[in-house]
Amino acid sequence: MGEAFDEKVNQFREQVSTTVENYNRQFQATNLEISKNRVEATKQIQALSDRVNNIQDISNNEIVRELRGLVNGATSKVTELETSITREFTAVKKK
Repeated sequence: MGEAFDEKVNQFREQVSTTVENYNRQFQATNLEISKNRVEATKQIQALSDRVNNIQDISNNEIVRELRGLVNGATSKVTELETSITREFTAVKKK
């Protein structure tokens, strides 16, 4: 019985050893993948951060100010025309 018991124990030891080795290999592979992902994510965050930092405030841009002035001028003209048309229709209705 002692020899059979030792053989069973040795089988268990071998299985445990194989399982631990497999676990360690998988653990190392997972850690490597996590490290690669962390590096890639850090690069992406830095790139996005750089883009955000390089965005300019265009509200004081000369072209933007000129366009804003043109739009405001056009809006005023449309309002004036609308008022004139309303007056004309009112005058025609009264006749």
